[in-house]
Amino acid sequence: MLINMAMETIFVSIASYKDSELQFTVDTLLTRAIHPDRLNIVIAQQDYPERFITFNHSNVHCLNYDYVESQGVCWARNLIQNHYNNEDYFLQIDSHIAMVVGWDEIIIEQIKLVTERSPKCVFASYPTNYQIVNGERAFYPPYVPRTVLRTDNVFEFLNASGGDNRFDTPIPSPYLNAGCMFGTGTFMAECRYDPVIYFEGEELLNTLKAYTYGYDLYNPCKHICWHLYKMWDEPDRSKWSLHHNEQDDIKRPKRFFEREKESKQKLYEIFRGQRPEELGTVRSIEDYENYIRRKILK
Repeated sequence: MLINMAMETIFVSIASYKDSELQFTVDTLLTRAIHPDRLNIVIAQQDYPERFITFNHSNVHCLNYDYVESQGVCWARNLIQNHYNNEDYFLQIDSHIAMVVGWDEIIIEQIKLVTERSPKCVFASYPTNYQIVNGERAFYPPYVPRTVLRTDNVFEFLNASGGDNRFDTPIPSPYLNAGCMFGTGTFMAECRYDPVIYFEGEELLNTLKAYTYGYDLYNPCKHICWHLYKMWDEPDRSKWSLHHNEQDDIKRPKRFFEREKESKQKLYEIFRGQRPEELGTVRSIEDYENYIRRKILK
C-alpha cells in the first residue's frame, strides 16, 4: 500500500528501568525509521546516575531519575505523556525492543487501513522474541500474533496472550499489552497513565480507558519489532521489570507492597464503577464487557 506521510509525526514513549538494552532499542528506532526526523522520542531513564545514557540526537529527550526515585512503570509512562506535543501518531515500546526496517511507515499504514471506520484507534501486539545467547542477539522468525484472553474475567487481572497468526488485515483485539502499542496520537493526551497504579493492572486499565474514550482496539497484521523476553530463572532477571526486587526496593521511602495495595484498591474501585471520572464517557465498562464476550470470544 502506497501511503502519503506528508510530514506526519510520531511520538515515541519508552520507560526504561536499569536496562542494558536501551541504547540498542533507540538505535533501531532511529536507524530503521524511514523518517527519523519526524520522531519525538521521550525516555524515562531510571538508573544509577553514573549510567545515564546521553543520546546525541535532537529528537531524543531523556527524563533522568535515580532508580531509587522510581515509583513504578505507570508513574514513568505518565511523566513521558507530559511531553506529547500533538504528534499525529504514537508508539509506546519497552526498552528492550528491536524495530524492523521501515517501522514508522508500517505503523502508519496499519492505522490508515482502519481509520475510515475507526478514526480513533490503538494497536497492540506481543512482539516476536529475541534472545541474547553468549553475548550475541538471536532473533526469532517474524511472527504476527493475535491477542487472545485466557478468560473473559479480565477484571481478576488475568493477562492476555498471543494466539495464531492467520490474518492479513488488522483485526479487533480484546486487550492492549503495553510493550508494543501504537495508534492515534490523541491517545497520549486523553488516556493518561495513572501514576498511582504501580504494576499489576496497568494493561487492563489502559485497555479500559482506551475503549471508554472511544478508541477501537486492533492487532496489527504486520511484524513491527522483536522483544527481549527474560526468563524468571535468569540470574539478572531483577534488572528487567522486577522493579520491586528487595535490593532496590528497600532503599525507597515507600515499599512496593504499600504501593501495590494502594494501586489495587484504586483499580477495584474503578472497575466497580465507583470512580467514573477515571474513565471516558463514550463507552461504559459494560460496553467493554459485552465487546470481549460477544465479539471477541464468540
